[in-house]
Amino acid sequence: MATTPNMSVTLLESSQSQKEVTVNEALYRLDALLNNHVLDKDLATPPLNPSEGDSYIVASSATGDWAGKEGQVAYFHQIWRFVEPNAGLLIWVTDEVTNYIYNGTAWEIYSAG
Repeated sequence: MATTPNMSVTLLESSQSQKEVTVNEALYRLDALLNNHVLDKDLATPPLNPSEGDSYIVASSATGDWAGKEGQVAYFHQIWRFVEPNAGLLIWVTDEVTNYIYNGTAWEIYSAG
Protein backbone atom coordinates (compact mmCIF):
# COMPACT_ATOMS: atom_id res chain seq x y z
CA MET A 1 0.00 0.00 0.00
CA ALA A 2 1.10 3.54 -0.68
CA THR A 3 1.85 5.84 2.24
CA THR A 4 2.49 9.53 2.76
CA PRO A 5 6.19 10.50 2.66
CA ASN A 6 6.55 12.06 6.13
CA MET A 7 4.31 10.24 8.58
CA SER A 8 3.71 7.00 6.62
CA VAL A 9 -0.05 7.40 6.77
CA THR A 10 -1.63 4.72 4.59
CA LEU A 11 -3.42 6.06 1.53
CA LEU A 12 -6.61 4.71 0.00
CA GLU A 13 -6.28 2.68 -3.18
CA SER A 14 -8.68 2.65 -6.12
CA SER A 15 -11.39 0.04 -5.73
CA GLN A 16 -10.20 -0.74 -2.21
CA SER A 17 -12.65 -2.66 -0.06
CA GLN A 18 -13.19 -1.71 3.58
CA LYS A 19 -11.90 1.82 3.09
CA GLU A 20 -13.03 2.73 6.60
CA VAL A 21 -10.34 0.45 8.07
CA THR A 22 -7.55 2.30 6.24
CA VAL A 23 -9.00 5.72 7.00
CA ASN A 24 -9.54 4.95 10.69
CA GLU A 25 -6.01 3.56 11.11
CA ALA A 26 -4.62 6.72 9.50
CA LEU A 27 -6.66 8.87 11.88
CA TYR A 28 -5.43 6.94 14.94
CA ARG A 29 -1.83 7.35 13.74
CA LEU A 30 -2.32 11.09 13.27
CA ASP A 31 -4.02 11.35 16.65
CA ALA A 32 -1.03 9.69 18.34
CA LEU A 33 1.45 12.12 16.79
CA LEU A 34 -0.60 15.30 16.84
CA ASN A 35 -1.41 14.73 20.50
CA ASN A 36 2.30 15.51 20.89
CA HIS A 37 2.86 13.91 24.27
CA VAL A 38 3.92 10.57 25.64
CA LEU A 39 3.58 9.27 29.18
CA ASP A 40 7.18 8.07 29.53
CA LYS A 41 10.35 7.49 27.51
CA ASP A 42 12.22 5.15 29.84
CA LEU A 43 10.12 1.99 29.64
CA ALA A 44 11.55 -1.00 27.78
CA THR A 45 8.59 -3.26 28.56
CA PRO A 46 5.03 -2.37 27.57
CA PRO A 47 2.64 -1.64 30.45
CA LEU A 48 0.38 -4.58 31.29
CA ASN A 49 -2.92 -2.68 31.17
CA PRO A 50 -2.57 0.30 28.84
CA SER A 51 -5.50 2.59 28.21
CA GLU A 52 -6.69 3.31 24.71
CA GLY A 53 -4.53 6.14 23.30
CA ASP A 54 -1.62 5.77 25.74
CA SER A 55 1.69 6.52 24.05
CA TYR A 56 5.36 6.11 24.94
CA ILE A 57 8.82 6.48 23.45
CA VAL A 58 10.24 2.96 23.51
CA ALA A 59 13.48 2.73 25.55
CA SER A 60 16.60 0.72 24.73
CA SER A 61 16.62 -3.07 25.09
CA ALA A 62 12.88 -3.27 24.53
CA THR A 63 11.08 -6.54 25.21
CA GLY A 64 7.72 -8.13 24.53
CA ASP A 65 5.52 -6.36 22.00
CA TRP A 66 8.05 -3.50 21.90
CA ALA A 67 11.08 -5.64 20.97
CA GLY A 68 12.98 -4.10 18.06
CA LYS A 69 11.06 -0.81 18.28
CA GLU A 70 13.59 1.20 20.33
CA GLY A 71 13.27 4.97 19.88
CA GLN A 72 9.91 4.71 18.15
CA VAL A 73 6.66 6.19 19.42
CA ALA A 74 4.41 3.36 20.63
CA TYR A 75 0.69 4.06 20.94
CA PHE A 76 -2.05 1.73 22.07
CA HIS A 77 -5.13 1.23 19.92
CA GLN A 78 -6.42 -2.29 20.64
CA ILE A 79 -2.81 -3.45 20.12
CA TRP A 80 0.54 -1.65 20.24
CA ARG A 81 1.29 0.30 17.06
CA PHE A 82 4.47 2.20 16.23
CA VAL A 83 5.62 5.32 14.45
CA GLU A 84 9.23 5.83 13.39
CA PRO A 85 10.03 9.45 14.21
CA ASN A 86 11.43 11.90 11.68
CA ALA A 87 14.11 14.42 12.63
CA GLY A 88 12.49 17.42 14.27
CA LEU A 89 9.58 15.60 15.93
CA LEU A 90 8.95 17.39 19.23
CA ILE A 91 7.16 15.51 22.01
CA TRP A 92 6.24 16.41 25.60
CA VAL A 93 7.27 13.65 28.03
CA THR A 94 4.67 13.87 30.78
CA ASP A 95 6.48 12.09 33.62
CA GLU A 96 9.56 14.33 33.16
CA VAL A 97 7.62 17.55 32.41
CA THR A 98 10.08 18.12 29.55
CA ASN A 99 10.04 18.46 25.78
CA TYR A 100 12.21 16.07 23.77
CA ILE A 101 13.14 16.40 20.11
CA TYR A 102 14.23 13.64 17.76
CA ASN A 103 17.52 14.65 16.10
CA GLY A 104 17.40 11.96 13.42
CA THR A 105 19.13 9.28 15.48
CA ALA A 106 18.14 9.85 19.13
CA TRP A 107 15.81 11.73 21.46
CA GLU A 108 17.33 14.70 23.28
CA ILE A 109 16.02 17.35 25.64
CA TYR A 110 14.71 20.31 23.66
CA SER A 111 15.89 23.74 24.69
CA ALA A 112 14.42 26.71 22.87
CA GLY A 113 16.98 29.19 21.63
